Amino acid sequence: MVHPVDIDGAAPLVLTDVVVPLHPEDAVFDAMLLGWRRQQRSRLLSPATVMRFCPHRATAIAQAG
Repeated sequence: MVHPVDIDGAAPLVLTDVVVPLHPEDAVFDAMLLGWRRQQRSRLLSPATVMRFCPHRATAIAQAG
């Protein structure tokens, strides 16, 4: 059985209690993007494919409006 923390891209793997971010919203958003990329890579998608759908943080923010 796989525990939720063992899944590539799970929030506890990216966000920790040890360090408190200066800007929590930005930290959560960056962790979300990193987790999404890791999940896509775990599905054996090429880095080019993953980056095509989520190239950069600035692009994701602009698309979110």
